[in-house]
Amino acid sequence: MEFEYISAKEAAARIGVTARWVQQLCASGKVEGAKRFGAQDIWLVPIKWVEEKANKE
Repeated sequence: MEFEYISAKEAAARIGVTARWVQQLCASGKVEGAKRFGAQDIWLVPIKWVEEKANKE
């Protein structure tokens, strides 16, 4: 399955939470398709996940 990604910071801004919270969700496996980039906890979040979360609020 092909995903389009945005940064955890941008995802957080779109759904109204902190970037750290999104990073923690990614690290715990709660964001399907999330990818860790580099060694500095930079997470790429699928846009589909963000849209689903934004629609629930």
